[in-house]
Amino acid sequence: MKQIEYLEFIIHLEKQIRSVVQDTFPRPWTEDYLSENLVKKLTKTINGVKIVDLERPFDLKCDAFKLKGTCEQTHGDIAILVVFESWEGEKLEGVGFLEAKKKYEKSRKYDKLKTAQLKNIKKKTPLASVLLYDWEKITEFNDNLVFTNSQYRWNFRYFERELFTFYTHAVVVPIGTVIELGKNTTALYKYCWRNRKLGNFDFS
Repeated sequence: MKQIEYLEFIIHLEKQIRSVVQDTFPRPWTEDYLSENLVKKLTKTINGVKIVDLERPFDLKCDAFKLKGTCEQTHGDIAILVVFESWEGEKLEGVGFLEAKKKYEKSRKYDKLKTAQLKNIKKKTPLASVLLYDWEKITEFNDNLVFTNSQYRWNFRYFERELFTFYTHAVVVPIGTVIELGKNTTALYKYCWRNRKLGNFDFS
């Protein structure tokens, strides 16, 4: 199993997300194309790694799928399967679901982000999240970043090497939050989750 420091893992993952979005915009800027290519990148990046340089290191095995048909309608666009093993040997297997939406050039909003559709997904998949793609830099998640003291020191080293910058091209917001707000704009970015270990996965 490959060992990797936590922020190095985040940086590598972020680079994959950026490459997918940057290679897709302005054409073909479609949700299916974005999601299918993101799934390919995720399976290569996050499967079979041991996260180290933390007070509590952990092992992570993942797989990701682009859903279609009935599964897509009831659960969302992407399913991520996760096997998490803690530093004390406990093992959890879970799945996370993402409903993906792109920002439109003309309106600069998420035109197809509809509350009725999200409510339908939430009935079957209450822990689903909404994945928002944007060709422009997203920085509003900075307030939600969580680092340990060791990660702060590690982070400064990477700032000096210009390998880590606080922007992304895709964020995840809990589906219940999006429904409650009833918005389809970039105002949703400030409610996104970043750098969570086990957020919004169903381990039941």
